[in-house]
Amino acid sequence: MGCIHKLAGVVDEDGHMIWAAYYLSGLAKAILADVEVGRMRVEREEGGLKG
Repeated sequence: MGCIHKLAGVVDEDGHMIWAAYYLSGLAKAILADVEVGRMRVEREEGGLKG
């Protein structure tokens, strides 16, 4: 996320940095959502084993 913040702060003539930041922020969001799904799955499976 730090890289995205730095890219968003850089202004260039063609707007390439802004598009790169936009693309990377979407990718980061998808990765975090996938990690959350995996975490919830593990918690659910561990809860089933304990109970």
